[in-house]
Amino acid sequence: MAEVLSVFPGVKEANVYGVAIPGKDGRACMAACVLDDAMDWAELGKHLQKNLPLYAVPIFIRKLAAIEVTGTFKHTKVRTSP
Repeated sequence: MAEVLSVFPGVKEANVYGVAIPGKDGRACMAACVLDDAMDWAELGKHLQKNLPLYAVPIFIRKLAAIEVTGTFKHTKVRTSP
């Protein structure tokens, strides 16, 4: 999923993971992304729907200045308390 996001123009970096929704079973798809200011949201939606199965299209997209990484330079998927 992150690969499909990251090839879209305007997406500099993407990290995809599941998040719990209170009162619902399972997890929803969340994408945390570093984006250009001029990114076309409508075209991004079309791109994701064309290239991903419906269950894999992110429900939430967080725009970040930078994506956090672990000590081994992997994307942080879960925040742990210090």
